[in-house]
Amino acid sequence: MAVLLIALTTRQPWFLAPVLPLGLLLARQIRRSPWPFIPRNLLRDRLYRRGLLVTFLGMGTVFGLLFTIPLLLRQVHDVSTTDIGLIIFPGALCGSLAGLLGGRLTDRWGAPPVALCGLMILSCGYLLLAALGGIGTLLILLLLILCYSGFALLQPALGKIVSLQLPIEQSGIGMGFYNLIYFLSGAFGTALVGGMLETLDRPPAWLGDPLMARYRGVMLLLALAAGAAALIFRLSFRGDGDVQ
Repeated sequence: MAVLLIALTTRQPWFLAPVLPLGLLLARQIRRSPWPFIPRNLLRDRLYRRGLLVTFLGMGTVFGLLFTIPLLLRQVHDVSTTDIGLIIFPGALCGSLAGLLGGRLTDRWGAPPVALCGLMILSCGYLLLAALGGIGTLLILLLLILCYSGFALLQPALGKIVSLQLPIEQSGIGMGFYNLIYFLSGAFGTALVGGMLETLDRPPAWLGDPLMARYRGVMLLLALAAGAAALIFRLSFRGDGDVQ
């Protein structure tokens, strides 16, 4: 994971050289150890694997957004550090309230519809930020409320869905591995966004105003990743863990 992150942040392909041998060593250790870090049969469940993939894609976009917004506010709108916090705070507060609502909706309707709704809200929020993020800070504040609400709906519902794919004897290690993927998605999402902001120092003309263009490109990438997660989720789950 560290080698992949270094390759991503430095954009030096030769850092990828150790990935294959390290992966083979990990696979060998998993096969030989009586109590491996990743149990051999844990990843055989297709729904569990897809749940991890959706987690990586969907949650990675949220961490990427949290990394990007302060930079956008400072560089595009020339907002002070204190005002950046004040702009972000309402979204975090509304996200907490949406999390309470999401828990109740999950109990009433089941986790899959709530998780899918959260992914769709995130994707729409990113698209709107790409289109309107350069207009003014009030719009950014309102759109952050939308994005935080989508995240608050997604997080608990997705955790419940992943847990339902695990047999009781593997629930501990299975949810531990899920949390590992969750935090790795944050590391990779942040690294990818940071690298993209540096790469787009000369953005293409179709992205519009050069000052906003880098952030517009990032938001489009986040929308694409959230949309891909929603598609994978929709093709995989119906009800509480059934496969289509």
